[in-house]
Amino acid sequence: MARVYVTSARFGDEGSWRLLGVTILLVVLLTINTLYSAYQESIDAWWESGREFRESRSARRAGICVSW
Repeated sequence: MARVYVTSARFGDEGSWRLLGVTILLVVLLTINTLYSAYQESIDAWWESGREFRESRSARRAGICVSW
């Protein structure tokens, strides 16, 4: 017979905050991965369409202004 053990902790402890943070991070990463898998072709086409601008002179100038 399998037994399941549950640890009880008061929320607000450092461990519970860490668990919450890791759980949220995992959900966000899984969501991003799922959406990218579903829309990979559209995202890749959009990224390639912007290549000309990213390599342009005005994009380099904008990058310099932002870095200042």
